[in-house]
Amino acid sequence: MTRLPDRSAFRQASNYWLALASEAGGPLLRAADVLRRRARPTPPSHWRRVLLWGAGHIGDVLYNSGSLSALRAALPQAELWQLAGGAARAVLAGHPALTGLLDPTELAARAGEFDAVICYNSSSGWKEVLAAWRLGIPNRVAYVHKGFSALVTHPLAIRRPQPYPAYFRDLVVQLGGDSAHCRLRPEVHVGPAHAAEAEAFLRELPGPAGGPLLACFVTSRQPSGVWPAERFGAALRLIAERQPLRCVLLGAAEDEPILRPLAEPLGARVAAGRLALPALVAFLRQCAAVLCTDSGPRHLANAAGVPVLFVPNLAVGKIETGRYLETETDLAPDFEAVPPAEQPAVFARIDPAAVAAQVCSVLAPTAGRTQAPASAG
Repeated sequence: MTRLPDRSAFRQASNYWLALASEAGGPLLRAADVLRRRARPTPPSHWRRVLLWGAGHIGDVLYNSGSLSALRAALPQAELWQLAGGAARAVLAGHPALTGLLDPTELAARAGEFDAVICYNSSSGWKEVLAAWRLGIPNRVAYVHKGFSALVTHPLAIRRPQPYPAYFRDLVVQLGGDSAHCRLRPEVHVGPAHAAEAEAFLRELPGPAGGPLLACFVTSRQPSGVWPAERFGAALRLIAERQPLRCVLLGAAEDEPILRPLAEPLGARVAAGRLALPALVAFLRQCAAVLCTDSGPRHLANAAGVPVLFVPNLAVGKIETGRYLETETDLAPDFEAVPPAEQPAVFARIDPAAVAAQVCSVLAPTAGRTQAPASAG
């Protein structure tokens, strides 16, 4: 008997009705699958080349990277390829569990090389499943709580809500991975050249010798739900009043006009688009703390293993995008998918003085400690 889609997993009613329709039409979809597929589904032990396919932003691929080695151990006979373009390629390059990276522009031409696809997106994985079916990949692994289960040859059960990295960990375990070897902390390979780039940048920084180093990211690609940059600036000024420190405002090259006015009152350095992403991880390892939005840099800082204080995006779910490591501090009050019209009132509850106090409490134990040079890892 087909299990109905989980209504609580849908933010838009239209998507829920689409999921219901996909389940009602399950017999027709199964018949279409039989006619279209180039080979019969096989057990994981028979797979030789597996494609990982899901959301491709930096954060999305990073918070799954900690469990890739466990997935490699669960499928020792198969090559693992990650579909990744743009900046995601930079943060996954050199990961020992991955055989290679496939650019999305190559997917249509090379889909026939893969005998299995793991659609790991717990939010909208059905889209990848549908696309993989159209491309003829015979084995399709995915969560089925959002419909289109007839096109999934290896369905996964989901436990929700959890932080997003935990969904991928559960996926790996269900494919035979050892939960003891799954990690939620992201992994980024930092080579000697990137370590040297970070060390050179570190020597350029102004500020009191031995003062703690604070990195700050105030921008995000998200169109709403992001704590305003001027509120970050107010918190940074209060931090600087409480203790001497070195502060660096980082972001993409196009963020410089936003960062410059915040940095000038602090005498802080702006490094917009200055470092390659692995070099950025090497640099963040030398920081006492990172203050940021819930964006890709949050997960880069988690890969660096330093304390991260972040203001989550108010427009999304609290648990799924919330704290997933013991080294993180969530700076926002309790909320759940706040509509845009209500976000200013919630933002007002995030006091820059309270944010500054929490950052200073993390910086205090490191005050006066000299940062070590960056190292490869």
